[in-house]
Amino acid sequence: MKDETVTYSKNDIIKILRDLEVLVVSTDRIGSAYADRESEEEYNAMFVRFFDELSFNDKLAEVRHVLSEPFPYEAGDDGMDELERNFQDLKFWSEDEK
Repeated sequence: MKDETVTYSKNDIIKILRDLEVLVVSTDRIGSAYADRESEEEYNAMFVRFFDELSFNDKLAEVRHVLSEPFPYEAGDDGMDELERNFQDLKFWSEDEK
């Protein structure tokens, strides 16, 4: 597979970097605050509250959308598009793997 260049608008990159900055700094702060907490449940609640209050699932979905935009969606001979083909070895969280 030959490397190709993709470009994004500066505004898209700034929006993504702003969201990532909030996520990285905030999760670091939550981790630091965990040292002062009594239980893992309290830490988990802080993390879930942060994630929910700032709608980070939606923000990350938008980042994925913006970053995947330049890639073709047409399925190849294997029935997968380019990103699906490159993602097929990803490991996802499963409740069964606790």
